[in-house]
Formats: sequence, C-alpha cells, structure tokens
Amino acid sequence: MWKRLILISVLVTSLVSAATIYTLTATITTQVTVPNIIFASGSDTSAISGTIGTNGTTFTATAVPLAVGSNVTIQEAVRLNNTDTGNPHDITGAEVLSEDFGAELTALSIYVYNGTRYRLLSIDGTGTTTYEFSGTLSMPASASWTVIIEGAYDDGTTSGSNTLSFYIKQ
Repeated sequence: MWKRLILISVLVTSLVSAATIYTLTATITTQVTVPNIIFASGSDTSAISGTIGTNGTTFTATAVPLAVGSNVTIQEAVRLNNTDTGNPHDITGAEVLSEDFGAELTALSIYVYNGTRYRLLSIDGTGTTTYEFSGTLSMPASASWTVIIEGAYDDGTTSGSNTLSFYIKQ
C-alpha cells in the first residue's frame, strides 16, 4: 500500500511539474527624440506656397518661381531655428525628398545663411541631385538662420513654378 501511495504521489508530482508553464516577459522601451533644429516660416514661405512637415524637419515649396536664363534668389524661403535655449545642436545632413524640375533647370541650390552661406543641396540641369550636405554644421543655442533658394530655368522653359521638398538631418 505504501508503494502504491508513493507511486501515486510521484505520478501526481510529475504531472503537476509537467503542467507548469513558464513564461518569458519582455519589455521594450522606445524613446522619441524631438528635433531641436526645426523649420519655421520665413518672409517668403507663403509666396512660394511653403509648408513645414509635422515634426519640423521637412519643408516643401509647391510654387518655386524661377526665371528663364537668369538666377532668382529667394532670400528667406524658410528659417531654421534651434529651439534649445541652452545648447548648440548640429545639422548633420540634408536630402532632397522630391522635386519636379527635371531638365527644366540650369541649376538650383539651397543654402543656409548665418552671416555666411553654407550650401545644403544642389540640383543640376538634368534634375539630378548633385550635392547633399553631409557633415557637421553647429547651430548655437536659440539661433535662427535663413534658408535661401537660388536657381534658374533653362532657356526655352515655359513652366512658371515647380515643387521641391527636402529635409534636414540632426
């Protein structure tokens, strides 16, 4: 009888052990980084139908007016602001998201201006992006810089404005 009781006891213990379910719980933590350097409206933003993306790092202009055969300079297409009042932050790059100039251009360039012009982007006469800034451009705390668009249409171009969209990396 004791043998049966021990055998039943071992059998019940084995079944209970086999029925134990082990679980593994993982917690994933994500962190959203709010950009410190963002676009803000400039004096020419509405004239070129400019819009700023929701996170402040993209800019689209849907009516970029250029002249045929001679450069047009849009002095304040948009502004770049460092929203951090206590620390400088770096612009580490710029990239064209889209443009519809195609082969209508002689050339188009985008600059940031803080007393000195720094080229961010260039598009050539075939519509190819030939330069995208990559490096480090340190923007002081609370600084506000102008973004300039400069370019011209090829001789014989008949359209009056085009769309350009780009963003900055930080």
